[in-house]
Amino acid sequence: MENNQETRQGNTKLKAGNNLCRKCRIILDKVHISCVDCERDIKLCLKCFSSGKEIPEHRRTHAYKIEIPKTTGPGQWSIEEQEDLLTAMENFNFENWEEIAKVMKNRTKEECKEFYMGNFIKYPKDRELQSLVSNYAEPPRTTILSSTEDNLFLEEIRPKVDSCLHNYLAKYNPHRSEFECEYKNNSEKILINLKTDDNCEDWETEVKIALIDIYRDALRKRRQRHRCVKRYGLLRNKEIDDAVSEELSSTGFKYYQKLKVLAQFMNQEDFDKYFSQLDICFRLKDDVKKLQNLRQLGIKTLEGGLMHVDLYRQRRTEEKRVDVSKSRRTYLQLSNCRSKRIVSPMKARSFTRFEVVDMFFGSQHKPENLTLEEIVRDVSQILDIKDMPRYEELNSNEKYLASLLRFSPEKYLSMKKKLVSLSDKYGGIRLSHARSACKVNVNSVKPVYFYLLHTGIIKQLPNDVQIDLPFK
Repeated sequence: MENNQETRQGNTKLKAGNNLCRKCRIILDKVHISCVDCERDIKLCLKCFSSGKEIPEHRRTHAYKIEIPKTTGPGQWSIEEQEDLLTAMENFNFENWEEIAKVMKNRTKEECKEFYMGNFIKYPKDRELQSLVSNYAEPPRTTILSSTEDNLFLEEIRPKVDSCLHNYLAKYNPHRSEFECEYKNNSEKILINLKTDDNCEDWETEVKIALIDIYRDALRKRRQRHRCVKRYGLLRNKEIDDAVSEELSSTGFKYYQKLKVLAQFMNQEDFDKYFSQLDICFRLKDDVKKLQNLRQLGIKTLEGGLMHVDLYRQRRTEEKRVDVSKSRRTYLQLSNCRSKRIVSPMKARSFTRFEVVDMFFGSQHKPENLTLEEIVRDVSQILDIKDMPRYEELNSNEKYLASLLRFSPEKYLSMKKKLVSLSDKYGGIRLSHARSACKVNVNSVKPVYFYLLHTGIIKQLPNDVQIDLPFK
């Protein structure tokens, strides 16, 4: 009996050892290599086999065969079943276990969930999955603002009493959840003259009860209007918009400012849920545009894209540190000494941003034999607007102009739209009108005005024509 038990234990150890790689001792639950020339059953994992690992009784020159395990892991799941499970996960999405179990046929939804969560999420056996699980961080979720259930959020962002925002909100008092001027604000006056008297007649008692019922009806209608104001977000102020802007992307917040008026006609919670999903679409579109720009540069992998972004940032950082104007002047002086040529004063000096835009987009004459790209090298503090929203709506000259003036594409397009609308309305505008209309630096308005004038987008108003603008 003892010999039989020792024999069984030895067979169990041999079976357990046969499922291990002879070099790195990992469990062979995937495709592996089995040696044909060795007398003993030698098995290696794909990593050890591909790197040419050897053991005393096995050499890398031996013949081999590929083996696929029929079952693996607890519950005896075959490789084919695992592939079917992963395919079903892709088709029916995560946690849709009922549909996944219908595809698996011989497995229940509890078995599918237990196997998937245990082997791929919580305790993955594969090294690559282990690194992914250890480095995984849950992405931030978009906060859905809602004031339909309680007043906690309104209390956190309540405006100060007698402030401009407090007056703008019809003097809403969040501490008492009421307005200074309520619906039927004089309803309390009907109760001022009511007095309790045990000797009053029946008709007097009925009149008093009727007045109290009228007051209670007014209070009920007030509460109804309070709920309507909170439910449809009619008290959304600047603090709430600032909180929303921190969660939304730049493109999403721009559309939020336009669509938030629709929140008055639908449930505020439903509107926030809808717009949070819409913002995800905006983020995906921005990511797709960035990937398309990288693809145009010849980058085909995400690793290459990340490397390109890092190198681009490093280059921009180095360009800011270097004084380009000094290096260019030194180069021109050296080239002048070597070739003994006379360098034009236009090329031998550095220019400010406003001088550059005035030469190429302003009223001055464009210098001869000098391109915009040559002068741009001498100009410091040029804004990089490549990744900003609405960049693709600008043409090449407008991109240079906006970057030199340190305008975002959205700011430049809004200024352009304002000048074009004034020109169409009055048949033309002057530079003084453009400076009054655009609340920016007057030196920045001048090149934009002359550029639009030279390209024929706007017209210049004759001197003998006088117009009255709505602003000064």
